[in-house]
Amino acid sequence: MICPYCGQENEEHAAACSRCGRSLQIQEEGEMNETNEPTQQQTVSTPSPAQKAPGKSDQYIAVAKKSASNYGQFLSRVFKAPLTTAQSSTSADMVNGIISLALLCLLFAVTIAVSFADFDAGFVDGFLKPLLNIILFCGLGLLGVWVVAILQNAAPSFQETVAKLGTLSTISAALVLLSMITLLFDNGSLFYTLMFFSMLTFMIASSFVLVSFKSTSSPRIDYFYGILLVVLFEFVIFNQLISGYISGSELLNSFY
Repeated sequence: MICPYCGQENEEHAAACSRCGRSLQIQEEGEMNETNEPTQQQTVSTPSPAQKAPGKSDQYIAVAKKSASNYGQFLSRVFKAPLTTAQSSTSADMVNGIISLALLCLLFAVTIAVSFADFDAGFVDGFLKPLLNIILFCGLGLLGVWVVAILQNAAPSFQETVAKLGTLSTISAALVLLSMITLLFDNGSLFYTLMFFSMLTFMIASSFVLVSFKSTSSPRIDYFYGILLVVLFEFVIFNQLISGYISGSELLNSFY
C-alpha cells in the first residue's frame, strides 16, 4: 500500500506509514466504500419480481372473483325476496339477469341430457337441441314481455326488462336443478312435475314483470289482457318447441 502523503510503499493492510507515521486506514476505508457503492446502487435500481406490475391473467381473475361475489350477493337477495328484488332491478343489474337466464338454459339442457342418457340420444339430440329450444323460448318470451310493456306505454328499456325477468328466472333455474337431483332417486313423476313448474314459474314471472312497469300515460292495452297475451304467447312457443323436439321434427329450421 502506497502512502498518499509521502509516497512510501508499505505492506498491505498496514495501519500507518513506516516513513511519516500517518494512518493508512482512512484511505483503505475510502477505497472499500467506492468499491461497494456501485453495487448498492445497482441493487436498488433492480426491481424485485414482487414489485412487477400484475399481468392480464391476474386482472381477469380479479374481475371474475368480483363478479362471482356480486352474483352471490344477488342470489341471496333473490331467494329472500324475489319479487322485491325484481321490482328494484334496473338496467345496471342486466349482467346478473343475463347470468340467471344463461344458467336456466344450461341447467335445462343438462337435465334433459341426463334424463335421456339411457336412450343414447347423442350430443345433438340429447343436449344441443334442448339448449337451442330453451334459449329460443326464453328469448322470445323476453321479447314478448318487452313489446307488450311498450304497448302499455310503460316505455321500459330492453336492459331493464332483461334485468327484471332474469332476476325472477333464478327461481325457475332452481326448480330445474331440483328436478335434475330427483333423477338420482329415479323419481320420474317428481322430475316431470318440477320441470313443468319451472316453466310455469317463468311464465308467472313474465306477468309480474309486466305489472312492475308503470305506464307513463293511458295504456293502449289493459294489464290483464297484456298478461294473458304474454302467457298465451309463451305457452304456445313452449308447446311447439317441446312437441317438435319429441316428434323429431326440424322445428328449429322454421325459425331461421
